[in-house]
Order: sequence, then structure tokens, then C-alpha cells
Amino acid sequence: MPTTAKIFFGSLELGGGLGPAVFDEGASSGATFSTLTNPDGDGKNYRLAKFNSSGTLALSETGTAQVFLLGGGGGGGTPKNGSHGGGGGGGGSLIISEKILSSASYAITVGGGGSGGSGYKKNGNNGEISSIGSSFNDSLSALGGGGGGAAIGSGGNSSGTGGGGGGDGSSSSGGGSSLMPLYGGSGAGGTTQGAAGGGAGGSASGDTPGIGRQSSFSGSLVTYGAGAPHGGSSYSGTPRTTNTGSGGRGGRADPGNGEGGDRGLVMVRVEI
Repeated sequence: MPTTAKIFFGSLELGGGLGPAVFDEGASSGATFSTLTNPDGDGKNYRLAKFNSSGTLALSETGTAQVFLLGGGGGGGTPKNGSHGGGGGGGGSLIISEKILSSASYAITVGGGGSGGSGYKKNGNNGEISSIGSSFNDSLSALGGGGGGAAIGSGGNSSGTGGGGGGDGSSSSGGGSSLMPLYGGSGAGGTTQGAAGGGAGGSASGDTPGIGRQSSFSGSLVTYGAGAPHGGSSYSGTPRTTNTGSGGRGGRADPGNGEGGDRGLVMVRVEI
């Protein structure tokens, strides 16, 4: 039977008619394995492989699996002369509800967060790509968020997910664009106070960063890929924690640096 696919709101769905894949946990490296009991409320249980850093996932039997990919968040831009740097964009997320994995070993790459800008008028760096697989035919990836723009008058970096926020002090300081709008929103344009980064779930608006995407793939409801505020913002939204792909806050005081973005994440689960 031919495999069909469709993409919707940052998720990819594949159908193949196979049973669940089986992990070879002893031959895998870099993963933390755990059992999830009815995490989605549908009576199904799963074995979860979670990668906070790069490694290898080995499977002993070919079958279907669910995959979650999250790119690294973009870093914040630097401040200048009392003007604040723009916030970094959140990393993009991709959820694959049914992916056929072969009895083989898969390279897992967890994208790092982009470093914050350092020095005179330096944008933050884009977050790195997270992926599973290494060949063109079997690889899947999620892109990182764009770096925030530096003050004064530097636009944020564009990215395939949430764009970086614009620098501040100039109305011509544009926000970074999301090159793939299904996977995230764009950063806000520069103002006299700075601009926030776009998130995996939507675009930024002035001081308010773009929202992330919520998922209970790991068994707990977590927000991933949130955009970051500019350096002068008092915004107190979703706290940044490790491996959530959130953007880094823009620099606040001159001299100073932008904050680095959070690392991404790769998770794979199979029904048991």
C-alpha cells in the first residue's frame, strides 16, 4: 500500500499500516528512556526516548513511531546607548504522528540555542537545527529561531520558524520574518524601547513575544519555542527552562550582551 502524507499546522502525518517499532535501548546512546501510561487519555501507552543532546537511536524492529523535533531558540541582540536589543525568536517544532522507522540506527542531532550578540551592534545568532536521520530519504528536521536585532536600527534575523525581534531606536528596524509561517510567527518591528521575538505559535507584537506551542508529547504539558522579550521589557510570560527552544532576551544595559537561546529537543515514542 502506498504511503500518504499531509502537513498541517507544523505536524506531518504518515500512514503505512505497520505495527509499532521497537527500541534497542542497549545499542542507543544519549537518550533517556521512560514509559508513559495513557498520556493522551486514549488508553494507549508508550515507550519514550528523549534526547536533550545529540546521540543515536537504535531500533531492533521496523515499525511506526511518533516523533517530536524542536529547533534551538535564537539569541538576543546587543544594547547600545541606552537602547535595548531585540529578543530572539523561538525554535520551530515539528510533530510527526506516524513515521515509519527501520530496524537500524538513526543519528539524532539536538540543535543548540543561538548565542546572544556580543559587541557593538551585533545581532543574536540563529538557533540550530534539530534532526533525526542523516540521509535525504529518511531525515526530518526542525529549524531554529532567528536572532534578535541589535540596537540601534538593526532588523532581526529571519528564520524558518519564529523570526528574531527588531532592534530598537528606529522605526525602520524591522522584525525578522518567519520563512515558513506554518512553523512560527515573525518578530516585531523596532520601537524606541525594543522589539520582541516571534514564537513557534505566533508572531510578536511590540513588547509581547510570540507564543510557543504547547505539547504533552513527553507526558507533561510543556510550552516549546516561545519568543523572547526585548531587553527593556517587563514582560513576565512563560519562564525559560532547558531544552524548550525559547529565544534569548535582548541585551538591556550598555555595555552588555544579548542572552543566548535555549537548546532544542528530540523525542521519539512507540506504542507498547
